[in-house]
Amino acid sequence: LIRMGANGVRQYDADAVLISAAPATTGINDGVSAIDDRVFLHQMLEVGVSDWVDAIGAHPYGWANPPDSTAANPAPHTTSHNNHPSFFFADTLSDYVAIMAEWGVSLPIWVTEFGWGSFDGLDAPPPPGVEYMVQVTAWQQAKYILRAYELAQANPQIGPLFLWNLNFGPLLGPDFAEAGYSILHRDGSPRLTYSAIEAALK
Repeated sequence: LIRMGANGVRQYDADAVLISAAPATTGINDGVSAIDDRVFLHQMLEVGVSDWVDAIGAHPYGWANPPDSTAANPAPHTTSHNNHPSFFFADTLSDYVAIMAEWGVSLPIWVTEFGWGSFDGLDAPPPPGVEYMVQVTAWQQAKYILRAYELAQANPQIGPLFLWNLNFGPLLGPDFAEAGYSILHRDGSPRLTYSAIEAALK
């Protein structure tokens, strides 16, 4: 599928940057519900995906874990989603680099989604299934995201990082988990993360 898509794109735009779709960090590899993203990446590389793309896509979400934390050394204040490498920003990126090295692939890794969800300041609790977001304050959300950019900039194999998301808060409201990742409040005003990024760019 990627080969066919790549050939089609190249016919019309030889300079387009092609990025492989990032596998979801499931942490599950039961053969029924999901395939672990590390296993899936191995399989993609085994069949030659690197011959057809310019970069490997990744979604290294951190759940409530700081970007420097790892499954081997989790932060003491996180009380859930801290027992598997798929829950850690740093582990996902380092694992992808290592897996690609096993296959002799040195393509850049483009982070096409990442972020930390927080319901701090949204005047509502997180919806069922994302209760871990109560462990991330608005201040921590901003701090973690800025630190993630710093870590990526220090690694020459990591390409652009696309923060998710801008405005799902205003669009959906706090009944949806996506609002926790939004960097705008429901009324469209900036959350702390938006202001922190704006200040960092000056």
